[in-house]
Amino acid sequence: MIAITAYNPRATSTGIELNVDFEGVGIIPFHATPADSEQHGRDLYARALAGEFGAVVPYIAPEVEEITIGQLAEIKLAAIQAEKIRVRDGGVLVEGILFDTDESAMSAYTKTMVFLFSQSHDASIQKWKASEGVWVTMTLSLMTSIVPVAAANETSAFAWQAAREIEVAEALAANDMFAVQNVSEIYQPQA
Repeated sequence: MIAITAYNPRATSTGIELNVDFEGVGIIPFHATPADSEQHGRDLYARALAGEFGAVVPYIAPEVEEITIGQLAEIKLAAIQAEKIRVRDGGVLVEGILFDTDESAMSAYTKTMVFLFSQSHDASIQKWKASEGVWVTMTLSLMTSIVPVAAANETSAFAWQAAREIEVAEALAANDMFAVQNVSEIYQPQA
């Protein structure tokens, strides 16, 4: 490519940004670097650096707010808490049906278990809302299937949270910012 002229040189962290009028192409923004894979890029960088296209506007690095390891740990712990709640309250599949597992659902399961146990073994509750838009007939058999799965889901979510919080605490004790950054905020179920 042949550069007819260039103007408005601005330094970047890796080279010089220019507006270049290329023969047959027209004026386009172009980032010239000393290590450009094309000769015209290296030439434009050298010419701009030499002042041929005017004074190069100096590069000013953006101000990055430094975050302390303690602040990062707080952010991680809040994200871990939010993920635990999402998993705990996200529901469980029982017999192919998604059943809610938020706090109010778990309370309702407990009350319903007590009620169904106090009735005959073939007692049922018509129109039990399993999850959004899903209605079932709740029986003692179905209820006794849901409770252990929901409890296992909650136990697993809390165990995952505890393990991540230990990782954050150990990274803090070692003053290892990289280790804090690498603590996963995404729930991975136990195999």
